[in-house]
Amino acid sequence: MKKETILFILTIGSLYWSISLSSQQIIIKAKWGDTLCALHKEFPSEQGHITFSTLRFYLSGVKVYKQKELLGHSVKPYNLVDFSNRNTTTISLDSNKDWDVVEFTLGIDSLSHYMDSYEGDLDPIKGMYWSWQSGFIHLKLEGIGKDSIGKPSPFQYHLGGFTGPTKAWQTIRLERKMPETSGILILDMQAFSRLWLQSGLQNLMRPTTEAVKLMSGFAEIISLQ
Repeated sequence: MKKETILFILTIGSLYWSISLSSQQIIIKAKWGDTLCALHKEFPSEQGHITFSTLRFYLSGVKVYKQKELLGHSVKPYNLVDFSNRNTTTISLDSNKDWDVVEFTLGIDSLSHYMDSYEGDLDPIKGMYWSWQSGFIHLKLEGIGKDSIGKPSPFQYHLGGFTGPTKAWQTIRLERKMPETSGILILDMQAFSRLWLQSGLQNLMRPTTEAVKLMSGFAEIISLQ
């Protein structure tokens, strides 16, 4: 009997809730505390309020395992997750077997920077590529913060780097807590906001060791349900 997938979608801003009864997808959600996080929506912060206008990042080389057995990969080797496009917040897998571990690269690994050409989600037209010297932007986060009296303070974080001390891409391995449902990657954006506020940086637009720290911090706020 052919295995069927049931998918329910409730649109909320530019993000969405989804529940799947198949193992063929990984769904990505962003949260602020207990609230689903959407672009262009204001959230309370320790400094005042924060509004996100852009949240884009690469998940590449996605693999799923049952214990130590490799079961499958993402259909696309490179996935540009863009929260302004809800179709990109679901990653399709080439296996419908139940899995309990997912492994992926947050960003674009160093070897992939040396390919002869970039197509699909790696196409420079996507706006996630600097140059052959600097490489890809692994994570792009933009928005506006407001202090307690409402004074706006724009922020831009374009985090990249693929060589030497500025190698910023991260390898992540997570265990699935609910094998009977699709894996859901949760991004704790409130926790990440504390990290960039501690850095004291409002703009970061090139490979640096600070970008490495922030990419490592972003990796830590990703969990799997």
